[in-house]
Amino acid sequence: MHDLEGQFDFERLRDDLQTEHGIAHMPAFSDFEYLRQAFTEAEPWPVTEARLAPLVAAGHLTAERGDAIARDGAPGSHLENLERRGGYKGFTRTTSRRRCTAPTRGSTRRVPRREAAAVAGRAPRR
Repeated sequence: MHDLEGQFDFERLRDDLQTEHGIAHMPAFSDFEYLRQAFTEAEPWPVTEARLAPLVAAGHLTAERGDAIARDGAPGSHLENLERRGGYKGFTRTTSRRRCTAPTRGSTRRVPRREAAAVAGRAPRR
């Protein structure tokens, strides 16, 4: 799992995690009256030498970086601290429904141009 998101009292969660568990937060990446979001610092995950050696051999990691990951671990999962007030700014029920039902890249569903244009937020071509 990359990250787990929950809706919280932003400051209380930040303070509780730091005070009670020693878990720090990164700087907030959204800090609005209606939305505040920040990640906790990533939990270090162990990485075996068997996984690191081929990466170093192929030049994807330097030997120094491989040694550091073997010693300290690699950044793993984190928690997203999310406090939302005032609804979902920028999303309406209609546009959210369109986005949720729109075909994804590689989808085999054929979509009429008019529908595809509406999902993309532009006028259809004639």
